[in-house]
Amino acid sequence: MAMAAGALLLLFGRRLYWLFAAVVGFVATFLIVGRLAPELSDQAALLVGLGGGIVGAVVTIFAHKILLGLVGGLGGGLIALWQVQALGLERGIAWLLAALLGAVVGAWLVSGLFDFALALLSSLLGAQLLLDAWPVPPQWFLIVYFGLAAFGLFFQLARSKRPRKRRRDKED
Repeated sequence: MAMAAGALLLLFGRRLYWLFAAVVGFVATFLIVGRLAPELSDQAALLVGLGGGIVGAVVTIFAHKILLGLVGGLGGGLIALWQVQALGLERGIAWLLAALLGAVVGAWLVSGLFDFALALLSSLLGAQLLLDAWPVPPQWFLIVYFGLAAFGLFFQLARSKRPRKRRRDKED
């Protein structure tokens, strides 16, 4: 499931922004519940995360202009947390500062540069989900991560640059 969601986000996250919101809502809720209520069973945390994902998707569909900044913030925060964890700097307050900085940058990117930011964040999140499902040796992690993210970003932006066929209304 993570691999399929990662591949879809990597390649089509800009077009399927509701999927981006659903994945970010699920992962963020699941991780927050795991930190705030570690006594919950994995199944309960999974259900709460699923609820967060559904809420993220539904709200994005109906109120996307207002809430995509929030989703961008959560996505940026998640990406920052994963990078802090990959670098082994998740002790103390570093994880919170990284999450806040990532959230501010993610929200700013989504609100100011919607299409590009959505393609970038969905590529980064898709690459992370793919690597979570497909383990890579630690010495190759950042190279593969950024390689996948760059491929996803290029793929999404190249698709948006293609000339579209225009319908011409012919008057006889």
